[in-house]
Amino acid sequence: MPLTRALIARRLPESRHPPQPPPTASEALLRAGLRGALCGHRAGDPLRVFAYGSLMWERAVAPGAEARPARLRGFARRWSLRDIHNRGVPEAPGLTLGLEPEPDACCDGLLLTLPDAAALWPVWQHEMRPGFYRAAWVTAVPRLQGVPARALTFVADAAHPLHAGALPEATQARILARAVGPSGPDADYLLSAQETLRGAGLEDALLDRLCGQVGRLLACG
Repeated sequence: MPLTRALIARRLPESRHPPQPPPTASEALLRAGLRGALCGHRAGDPLRVFAYGSLMWERAVAPGAEARPARLRGFARRWSLRDIHNRGVPEAPGLTLGLEPEPDACCDGLLLTLPDAAALWPVWQHEMRPGFYRAAWVTAVPRLQGVPARALTFVADAAHPLHAGALPEATQARILARAVGPSGPDADYLLSAQETLRGAGLEDALLDRLCGQVGRLLACG
């Protein structure tokens, strides 16, 4: 059975909140990290971010940004991070997407060109508050014969306690089919990722397989 929002709504609650919010990085730490990251920005270059997860569709985080489909080589999109902040809770973690270095892989996503440096702060908070990413400057290539562009992106921190590593695909599907957090079901996050990529003319075979598996798990109850 295909994964749909109607199916998700029938099987899962709208949200789930933990008794106590899990810890996040302080504003002072976040601002210090942002200042450090901006040291890698070349003067005169547009400020760009390579989005591969929720930044692709949660566009209110980056208002005014121009979005273009793009490809990043040397990294793969993976469900490698346990989510206890947004699509899961500490007692029942979900999974969220991270970029994992893989020399022969590539990841399709959206290259966001921000209107100014101030626009990076809400993006930085959105991505860096949980603490399981590290910022990296990479070179992404816009699709349709685009010119390679330097961009900031957010890579999974393999040393972080919430890094789950390479879970079996069936395990990923089971977690995605049951996890719910303050921002809603993990299955909805999965479906949004698939829909956004398809809307941009892009595909991800792993997301497609997981949507099928999660749909079947939810349909079976």
